[in-house]
Amino acid sequence: MKNSLLLFFLTTSQFALAQNYEQQWYFGYHTGLDFRGDTLGTLISPMRAPEGTATVTDAEGNLKFFSDGAKVWSSPTELMRNGDYLVGDPSSTMAPLVIGFQAPDQEKYFLFTTGANEGDYRYGLSYSIIEFDRRGGEGRVTEKNTPVDYWYRGERLIAMPNADSTSVWLITYGGRSNYYTTYQVTICGVKEVGSFQAGEPYSGGDANGIGNMKFSPDGRQLAIVNRFKFGFELFSFNRSTGKLSDPRLISNSALAFGYGIEYSADGEYLFVDAAASVWQYRLSDMELVAEFPLVGGIRGMKRAPNGDIFVTEPSKSFLHRMYSQDGDHYLMDTVWIDTGQVWFNLPSTPVVLNSAREKPLPLELPATVALCPDEQFEIHLPDQGGGAYRWSDGVNESDRSLTEPGVYFVSYVGACDVLREQIEVAGLQDPIGLGLTDTTLFCEELSLNLTYEGEAGVVWPDGTEGATYTIEQEGTYEVRYFNGCGETIETFEVAHDPKVDGLPNAFSPNHDGVNDALSFSQVLPAIPYSLTVFNRWGESLYQSEIYKNDWEGHELEPGTYFYSLEIPGCDSPIRSPLHVIK
Repeated sequence: MKNSLLLFFLTTSQFALAQNYEQQWYFGYHTGLDFRGDTLGTLISPMRAPEGTATVTDAEGNLKFFSDGAKVWSSPTELMRNGDYLVGDPSSTMAPLVIGFQAPDQEKYFLFTTGANEGDYRYGLSYSIIEFDRRGGEGRVTEKNTPVDYWYRGERLIAMPNADSTSVWLITYGGRSNYYTTYQVTICGVKEVGSFQAGEPYSGGDANGIGNMKFSPDGRQLAIVNRFKFGFELFSFNRSTGKLSDPRLISNSALAFGYGIEYSADGEYLFVDAAASVWQYRLSDMELVAEFPLVGGIRGMKRAPNGDIFVTEPSKSFLHRMYSQDGDHYLMDTVWIDTGQVWFNLPSTPVVLNSAREKPLPLELPATVALCPDEQFEIHLPDQGGGAYRWSDGVNESDRSLTEPGVYFVSYVGACDVLREQIEVAGLQDPIGLGLTDTTLFCEELSLNLTYEGEAGVVWPDGTEGATYTIEQEGTYEVRYFNGCGETIETFEVAHDPKVDGLPNAFSPNHDGVNDALSFSQVLPAIPYSLTVFNRWGESLYQSEIYKNDWEGHELEPGTYFYSLEIPGCDSPIRSPLHVIK
């Protein structure tokens, strides 16, 4: 329910909202504020929370859920599914606290809870998980009361994205010590980074361990109320490591019972609860530049989406509002609440990040692809919503083209997992056949068995396919080889048994233009054959692996010699005497 019975109105320019995830606040006893629209509205809820609460909206300001640490509501009238029996205490100063992640197919929120010194710290620091399906529908609590630190005895925790906004730092502050613990939170879960001491140690009971702590708008500084030291402390914060350093204490007896603290929207000023007033410090020189008198009490503070700072007045029906029209000089007025009562604190600030998928999509690369010359293989890896693709050749993109043969490795480094796959790119050329010549000769039985063991497809002369083919008669034949790059065709003639008695047995290399070279072209088909010429003692005088009918024998004396002719398809060479006549 949204009510507009406020005693003042604000201009549109004052409430021009940047996109954020807390455009509604639910807090206190049955009340809240609505920052959507041109005027500030009040809200009503079933919640009774004296201190810590949390509210999360979507970027448009629509309510996702709110909680007091013990229950979670999805609307002012409806408890979220499985949203009861959480172990948080509504009297905790800064819990519950929400850290959320929005992946392409999932919204996941960690709701951190603690105990309180008014009750007990029986459950320490815990979290519950709230999930939404990005395709629509209401959320539900899917995991409840998971312990993080059973021995945690404090009420103060705060969150800040890390330096590259891939995870969130959760900082907890011990109730009776100056120990801080840093956790790293991702969509995958919560991991403790380490504990360390920083700033002023103190004791004096649990009451000294309450109060606000806030990050500066840029996340580089943390301010925390230190009631035991009558003041507050400032720390430098390293968003890369999650560590605090350079503590500085600002102390004044008037700050002995402080509770609230908050930064201005530009980070130039810090506002501190001084019990009977609110003090404004200029951070550049820590000069106290203004005081805003109030009736004594414990007051929480929170900066609104538009930069105004709201200050609680416990058990009252109004809030104090501090605003500035020039960024330096602040004024204070009163915001009346007509739906319930304000108590000590206002909602914690949620941190919501875009995230890679908790369960990444498979890459589904083929094991091998074959590319012809001038071809490329297009790769489009799935959008994981974050994370990084890393290729072995340094091209770290999800969409790319492969053109060169080789083995490529790719890894996806996601929020929770690392996926690794490889793809082999094979380079193809036009298919290579058996190397059949123009003519294949049979010297014995007319039966030629052809076997193809190449990588291309093959179509034999009769149109069949397969690894082997048999030819049993003379004729002209064609074999076609094909692959993705094209096809190669071999045409050849099959002849049978050369007539040995027709082979030449003499020639006259005397340059008269008649029978000057040893030639077999008149009796043998155009096939490659080898020729070796011997003397009568078997010594080789001439040899050619592929004879071209062009040897003139000038180096030989007239006489009788011998030759050996090796013909493809014949089991043994043909031998004959050779007479050289000059």
